[in-house]
Amino acid sequence: MLIAAQQKRLLQEEVNILEQRTLQKQAIINTYEGKDSINAAIIATYQAEIKVMKNQRGVYDAELKSINRTLKRQKRKTFFTAMAGVATTTAAIFLFK
Repeated sequence: MLIAAQQKRLLQEEVNILEQRTLQKQAIINTYEGKDSINAAIIATYQAEIKVMKNQRGVYDAELKSINRTLKRQKRKTFFTAMAGVATTTAAIFLFK
């Protein structure tokens, strides 16, 4: 009887220790789940910002293409105007000499 009572008490202490460990592990899990939900929200925010940045980059790339096209036209126009001016001046010098 005495041995059975001691075993019961030891088993009850083991059960209490296991319950405490279980509660600690559950608290850790809850903490990580909370962190994961916070991290998930942060990650979702960053992903939304990345999408916005990609859209902005697309707009900027289109604007840059437009500006480059305009600059090429302007350079071509300036070059042909300069060449026409040189050719006209040279022709005028030869014709009126």
